[in-house]
Amino acid sequence: MESAAVATQQETGFVPKEMFVEEGPTPSEVFFKLVEESLGIHAARKGYSENGADGENLLYQFTASVGMSAGHSMGEVVYKATEYMKDPREVLLVKIAAWCLLEHRFGQYSK
Repeated sequence: MESAAVATQQETGFVPKEMFVEEGPTPSEVFFKLVEESLGIHAARKGYSENGADGENLLYQFTASVGMSAGHSMGEVVYKATEYMKDPREVLLVKIAAWCLLEHRFGQYSK
């Protein structure tokens, strides 16, 4: 029975989760936590949102009400990406992801 599992691993490259020793959050979990904080804590501090990362976002709602939501969010992504190319910092990647998530949730894609 064990040899069949090994054959499957070799064929697929898949390693069962139980073979890993977990020592903390994965890099993806850490990154998405930072994005969640950006959309929640930091947005609340700036007055954009008072109900966390999954709540309403007043800045995005305003830009949507004037027909500029996709333009604004994609402009922010391009600006942050340009800044990242000059000075690679994690906070810029987090902001890019946050703007993409807002566009995904509220923008034209969601319709």
